[in-house]
Formats: sequence, structure tokens, C-alpha cells
Amino acid sequence: MSRASVKTPARDPEKSRARILQAARDEFARHGLGGARVDRIAKVAGLNKRNAWYAAVVTILMLSLAGIPLTVGFIAKYAVLQTLVLSGSTFNLGLAIFAVVASLIGAFYYLRVIKTIYFEPVQDRAAIEAPADVRILMSLNALAVVA
Repeated sequence: MSRASVKTPARDPEKSRARILQAARDEFARHGLGGARVDRIAKVAGLNKRNAWYAAVVTILMLSLAGIPLTVGFIAKYAVLQTLVLSGSTFNLGLAIFAVVASLIGAFYYLRVIKTIYFEPVQDRAAIEAPADVRILMSLNALAVVA
């Protein structure tokens, strides 16, 4: 059989992207914040004193989720709201108002995490270290969300 007659399966970019995202999630779950899973806000108390780099990355990501200007989160929220408002539909205008209110409520929770990171007393004084590859990936992720 010649090489020309061998058919390779078509690659699905969505499946490839999903595999990459799953690998990134698995890597973060393994190494996370020094291997510790964070399921309560109190676990990040004083993170700035344990590892300032982690604190900065988490802060940038939280600000983006909150939709603070100069982040990708803001640009995305602005684009969606602009589209809803410019559509001229009363329903879409109501949806935009609801989205703004929900965004403000969400921002309260994101900012609460940031407050906990920087202003709450440290519960565990052990330093948090991460492998170089994890630090590089998280740094690139944080840079990517800053417009």
C-alpha cells in the first residue's frame, strides 16, 4: 500500500483544544497552590506572604473575571453588552441590565478573594513553591488576560 492511499483521520481542532485544556487543568490540580486544593476562600488567606508571585497571578485572573478595564474579561463583557444594547430589542436591553447587575454581584466575590489574599492573616506559614513549567504557564496565562 502506498503512502498516498493511506488516509489519516481528520483532526478535530475542538477535540485538540479540549485535550490541551484538560491537560492544563490536570497539571494545575496536581501542583495547584503547592499541591493544596483550594475549596474555601480562607485557604488563600495571606497568600501574598507565602508566595507573592501566586498572589499576583491570582489577583490578575480575579480582576479579569470581575471585568476590570484593561483585562480580557472587561473586553468580553463590554462586547456582549454592546451587542445586546445595540440590537434595539427590549428583551435584550433587559438582559443587558441583568448582566450588569450579575457582574457587579460577581465582582464583589472576586474582590473578596483578593482582599483575603492580601489582608487576612496567614494561616499556614509554609512557603509555596511550584515547578518552573507551572510558573511559566501561569505567568503566560496572566499576561494573556491583560489587554
